[in-house]
Amino acid sequence: SRHAMRSWCLTLAAVALVAATPNCKFSTFLNGQTVNYDVSPLQRTPSNPPSPQDNWITHELNSTDTSRGPRDDFTYYINVCADVIGVLSSQNVGILQTNYNDPSVYHVVGTNTNTQLTSTHVGDLRYVYGPGDPATHCHGARNATITLICGDVGLGKPVFINEDAYCQYSIVWVTCAACALGSPIRQACPNTAAVCHFLGGDSGLSTGAVLLILFFVGLFVYIVGGFLYQRFVVGARGREQFPNFQFWLETCRNISYGCDFVFCAWRRPKPISVQYKETPAGAEDIDDEEDRLYN
Repeated sequence: SRHAMRSWCLTLAAVALVAATPNCKFSTFLNGQTVNYDVSPLQRTPSNPPSPQDNWITHELNSTDTSRGPRDDFTYYINVCADVIGVLSSQNVGILQTNYNDPSVYHVVGTNTNTQLTSTHVGDLRYVYGPGDPATHCHGARNATITLICGDVGLGKPVFINEDAYCQYSIVWVTCAACALGSPIRQACPNTAAVCHFLGGDSGLSTGAVLLILFFVGLFVYIVGGFLYQRFVVGARGREQFPNFQFWLETCRNISYGCDFVFCAWRRPKPISVQYKETPAGAEDIDDEEDRLYN
């Protein structure tokens, strides 16, 4: 019937949704107690507008290692418990590999289909992604596993380790989010992963340009505000209206003295060479006679 068909479709959609939803929690039984884990603080959320920099990022630098021949460098965009942000459609992608020198070359290393969070022992979790794109050099699909290690280092950051011959990508991440719930380290762990951007964001301004703008704005506010305060509050007139006039006058004077010392102190006057000659006999009597004539 139509009703049965509709129920069957809704069931399939629910199963597909559960399969594609990353698993961020894990529970295990240890020493007679249940130990719970939750790595959801590692989840990154998109900014406005979404940017690839919203993800966790790690690099694989191979160009410096020539033992296996020339190889490319790669950048990995990672998100935990959610899809990567701002890269391609990012649909159901947990880890994306891009060529470091040519970002248009990319491969899906791990998907969010049937992700698993498991544990081998206390303080060591394994976040296993679903299979990614097939690879010809290993005759199979790419797979990625993040080893999460409990550590009092805040949220930390992922570090790429290696890719083996079976296209298994290994990443290690020391983070407080891998500690058991209720432990002191886990309680001090941030609840969400804050995304850090350079000053200027996506405005196209470099950090230096933003700092320069802030400097001149602050200088303008200092001069104008100080001038108004000195004139209308203190009642100063003339050059005393300039804020901290005596301070800046002494500062400029000290800078001048410092420049003179640095650039002029090495110019020492050359010693005057004095040569002595013997006075002929009788010359002293002539000089005395001249002195008496002029005096």
